[in-house]
Amino acid sequence: MTGSPLGLFNDPASVRRENTTGELLLVTVVNGLSVDTLLLLAGLFAGKKYPLWLRSWFVIHSVLILAGAAKAWRLPYLFGADEKRLQRNQAMFGGTHSFLPEKTASRSTPSTPPSTRSFCSACSWPSIFLSRK
Repeated sequence: MTGSPLGLFNDPASVRRENTTGELLLVTVVNGLSVDTLLLLAGLFAGKKYPLWLRSWFVIHSVLILAGAAKAWRLPYLFGADEKRLQRNQAMFGGTHSFLPEKTASRSTPSTPPSTRSFCSACSWPSIFLSRK
């Protein structure tokens, strides 16, 4: 997401100032491979009942994504965060769109794209359980 400027929804230049190219590349590759692996496995079992291990992996993957989002965005917004994290989030995401109101200086306000991803992940859970044949 850091590569394509999307107006108020992201700030690639700020993210690049806070992270090295190696860090951005590593995060992109790891996240891309995790999603690509799930898509590949879903495609291999298309039209068939997913085995329990694969359905479990879908659930675990979604839970880990939501837990990471909660740690990075929701918990700092609700309960505050340490000063270093707040400064880093402000530097990278301070100029991006947020539909949640600003709380206090000790809390980080989540921007719209992570909130949207979390919502979509949570909405995908029923499809995992309803995908039985």
